[in-house]
Amino acid sequence: MLDRLLKEKKMSQYFGFLAHFLQNQILLNHDFTQFGMTDRFNIDNLKLDQLFETLQSEDPDVQTALLDIMKEFHQVKLTLLFFASLLIVS
Repeated sequence: MLDRLLKEKKMSQYFGFLAHFLQNQILLNHDFTQFGMTDRFNIDNLKLDQLFETLQSEDPDVQTALLDIMKEFHQVKLTLLFFASLLIVS
């Protein structure tokens, strides 16, 4: 899903960066017991402000585009398959 959103905006080069950001958010902020019971992560509390701070050195157009992509992606719940793909990227 994330890779598709990035491809649509011609920003595929940022996939690794955003996947790493998501992986850190999941590992630091989620209840793995709930994941074990539901096979899903809820990313309602994704900290986009941290992403914004990280992107301060980027061009303002890139900042806006990546934040918009993450806001769109934020509406999706991660499945075990996607979580596994994030771990493979790192």
